[in-house]
Amino acid sequence: MTDPSPPAAAPETLETRHTFCRICESLCGLEVDVDAAGGIRGVRPDPDHVETEGFACIKGLKQHRLYGSKDRLRHPMKRIGDRFEPITWAQALREIGDKVQALRGAHGADSIGMYVGTAAGFSLLHPIFAQGFMTGLGSRSIYSSATQDCSNKFAVARELYGFPFTQPFPDLDHTRCLIIVGANPVVSNGAFSRSRTPAADSGSSRSAAATSGSSTRAAPRPRRSPADTCRSARARTSSSTSRSSRS
Repeated sequence: MTDPSPPAAAPETLETRHTFCRICESLCGLEVDVDAAGGIRGVRPDPDHVETEGFACIKGLKQHRLYGSKDRLRHPMKRIGDRFEPITWAQALREIGDKVQALRGAHGADSIGMYVGTAAGFSLLHPIFAQGFMTGLGSRSIYSSATQDCSNKFAVARELYGFPFTQPFPDLDHTRCLIIVGANPVVSNGAFSRSRTPAADSGSSRSAAATSGSSTRAAPRPRRSPADTCRSARARTSSSTSRSSRS
């Protein structure tokens, strides 16, 4: 008598690709599991990355969930009363163009502003076209995350070194007193600093205390321990998938 049960399905083959996170300038190294259709099945820190050595914050490890989110915008939405309704791209571009033209004529070019997020800086064409669009309008009202929290650093670098992007990095390993206000490097790698693995003793803010210095953190929110915040971020899971390309 034959066995009526269906044959077991073959295990899914995943390809592991090596890349880096583009949410912030820390550029943490990542391993990404991709299925045969190109879908992302998992993201984890790359323990062999030369800079971050197996660290990544929770934002980078969960970013692939945005692609499959039910709230993801897949077409233009127009506000009609108290609701949003889908419209075509042609209608959206036409109506936006008419509105921009009317605002420019009535209030001047500077009445039209643009805000550019941090991640846009990791695209070669995005800053070029964004600035080109605003230049074409004649507007100086272009802002970004940098104008909110670190424009002073660019201004000082321009006056001191002659170029705004010549940015020095603090020597955390030899710092004698480090004060961190409103941030937790264990949760998210710091900006304008280089800390390979913030949750580890070496190469992090803890080095200041380890070398006869002191480290003080002023937090507006309750502090979470490294075990709570980096349990998934620093997990080094074994994988049977093939490692092939590095992107």
